[in-house]
Amino acid sequence: MPVRTANDLASAVKLFRAYASSLDIDLSYQDFEAEMEAMPGKYAPPAGELLLARYSNSTPVGCVGLRPTEPQGCCEMKRRYVSPEGRRFGLGERLVHAVVKEAKRDRLPRDEAGYPPLNDGAIALYRKFGFESIEPYYEPPLIGTIFMRRSLIDRSPQQSALHSEQTSSPGCHPRAFRHSSPFRPEGAGMR
Repeated sequence: MPVRTANDLASAVKLFRAYASSLDIDLSYQDFEAEMEAMPGKYAPPAGELLLARYSNSTPVGCVGLRPTEPQGCCEMKRRYVSPEGRRFGLGERLVHAVVKEAKRDRLPRDEAGYPPLNDGAIALYRKFGFESIEPYYEPPLIGTIFMRRSLIDRSPQQSALHSEQTSSPGCHPRAFRHSSPFRPEGAGMR
């Protein structure tokens, strides 16, 4: 469900903060507090989007953000999170499906996507949606950060293989969507 009201926005901020608290890393290197103060900021439509997952009683239990990035024509998914009490119901998968659908809309004409997995379950989820690992598109401050992308254009397996060979660079191509997040293996730390 898209965030459209002040209450929805407050719920999204609360869930983003819960996401940040759930990590064993400090997101200050991403200017997280400034991002929260400016919400919806880069997530504002029409170029961006904030989505909430809710229980049947309308209680927000998960979120994900979509925002444009440079170069022009790229976008990325950020801060996908489902609260502990909302897990095991497939909400994380539904959020990925919903954000990919939003990125495919004409108002977000994106061609490729990359997402930041945080654990093996997240990596498996993104792979299920067709994401593949790519080289970093910026110098991450955390050792072990994983970068992934996914084409937003439906292709046959043969077309996908050809496209993958042609776009093996980490940069974002015209009409592209990408993202990164830290995967922190045990013992890994800041650069």
